[in-house]
Amino acid sequence: MITKFKLYEKLDVGKPKLGDYVICYDKDDDDGTLGWIKTTIGQIIKTHNNPPCIFDVKYENIPEDIKYRFYNDKFNNIFRPMIIDEILHWSKNKEDLEVFFDIDKYNL
Repeated sequence: MITKFKLYEKLDVGKPKLGDYVICYDKDDDDGTLGWIKTTIGQIIKTHNNPPCIFDVKYENIPEDIKYRFYNDKFNNIFRPMIIDEILHWSKNKEDLEVFFDIDKYNL
């Protein structure tokens, strides 16, 4: 368990980059349907550097009832644009982010 906390200390350094895995939340989630995003790890597939800095975050296994809130590109990636303020955590390794779900699960 100590090893995971050491990994946690190295996360979120600098800015997210293309290919990084992320945990996000959506500021525009007025009706609560996008709470799913906060409990799911996505991956940055494209960045737009013009202000505000926007990242296209790809998700898999999106529930059918919220799929209409996402976009689909020509490569059949289903994604949601996120601004930098909506990205809570990021890492190059997906496994590093799974510790945040353990923290919430066990109230650490």
